[in-house]
Amino acid sequence: MCIRDSWESEWENADPTNKTAGNGVPIPAKPQPSDNGVSMPAGHPSVPTDGSAALCPYLLRGAGGESDAPLSNGGRVPRGIYLVTLLDMLGVGLVIPIIPAYAKSLGATPSAIGLMGTMYGLAQLIGASVLGDLSDTRGRRHVLQMSMLGAGCGYSLLALSVGSYKSLGLLMLSRIPVGLAKQTMTMSRAVVTDCTTTADRTPALSTLAITIGVGFIFGPAVGGILSSKNMVAPPALSVLLFMVAFAIVRSMPETAPYADQIDAPVQKRSSTWEQTRGFKLDKYPQLVVFLGCKAVITLAYLLLEFSFALYTSQRFGLEPKANGFVLAYAGIVAVVSQMGVVTWLTRRFSGDRLVVGGAAVLAVSLVGIALASNLYVFLGAIAILSLGRAIFRTVCDTIITQAAASEDVGVVSGIADGCDSGCRVVSPLLGGILIEWYGVAAPPAAGAVMIAVAIVLMQIKVKWKGDKVA
Repeated sequence: MCIRDSWESEWENADPTNKTAGNGVPIPAKPQPSDNGVSMPAGHPSVPTDGSAALCPYLLRGAGGESDAPLSNGGRVPRGIYLVTLLDMLGVGLVIPIIPAYAKSLGATPSAIGLMGTMYGLAQLIGASVLGDLSDTRGRRHVLQMSMLGAGCGYSLLALSVGSYKSLGLLMLSRIPVGLAKQTMTMSRAVVTDCTTTADRTPALSTLAITIGVGFIFGPAVGGILSSKNMVAPPALSVLLFMVAFAIVRSMPETAPYADQIDAPVQKRSSTWEQTRGFKLDKYPQLVVFLGCKAVITLAYLLLEFSFALYTSQRFGLEPKANGFVLAYAGIVAVVSQMGVVTWLTRRFSGDRLVVGGAAVLAVSLVGIALASNLYVFLGAIAILSLGRAIFRTVCDTIITQAAASEDVGVVSGIADGCDSGCRVVSPLLGGILIEWYGVAAPPAAGAVMIAVAIVLMQIKVKWKGDKVA
């Protein structure tokens, strides 16, 4: 029923010099018999023994604060997770600047390219809801292996679609396994959470964010260079990187605190969907308004993200190689902003001022991109966009977690992530339609208008207590 049932045998089989279990997790004290005769580790809370407990609370480190349970992997974040995340972002970055060019070379219209993006976003939304819960019961490592294999399969199909088969249908199909299976970012954050206390978590997550940024700097640049030599080379190299990452994942320790250690049919937690479905949104009316405004701003940004390659190709004649360098430049600005400017701003200004300020910076940058008459103006606007995005995302994450009670943080964060995923489903199709009807400047122009409306609504409707949503 509970990990306590095997605790006594783990103690007997542990290394006598340091008392660690077979998986490397330290065992804090020899199990002591409880009032009902069940042996439990020292400090284990009282748990029913009739099978009625939904899940051993000793394992719920994030529920109601830090538990006395030992941190996974001895409180050390596996170094392999940073390397896996880096390889993942390199693999994705290799193909980001060239997928629209691939599709266009195969005869796709902007709407068809948008439909392909919507298919990917929908697959990602479905995959996240399934694999997130699976990682809790079967382990992070299991889902990470699935992610690497799914990505390798998808990018193999991508290489075939532009190599041997020259098929737009195969290109669109290649995005589905990547969307369904690749949940590397979600799993990486989960691994960090498994192995850290609240006090240590922020530095570890910052390291993860920098790793993501570094991968997104070099991936597009290398992908652009390779695509100028051979169009099949970027996805082929991406497949190789994901296979290397798969091998690294297999050597990593499992960190999910109760993976494969409970009787899943009896002890199964409520799924993310079940928790969200039973959650009363009217408990946080101001937060709901804030999340709605955030979704509008996110959608506005994603319209540009989708149309970027089409915009630069038509407006400035940039090929995938040049687009890769522009994306690398944007990645450098984002990393520098995250490491320096955002940290400096958050120490000096309240969250309510920063979130509005970050959104305003995004709106100004989108206007600049829509009106850019030459490449230099465009690059300046991209730098401003990267800064605004870094400010807005960082402050939003803080506001959302501070606005909810501790027992609701997980569900509220899940709702916020669901809104972002929904925006990723809508934005490609909407962006494709805007380009076909009004031209490549339409997505950033529409995005600027949307952000302006969201800022006004935020100022009128959202009430603040200091720098927190009321």
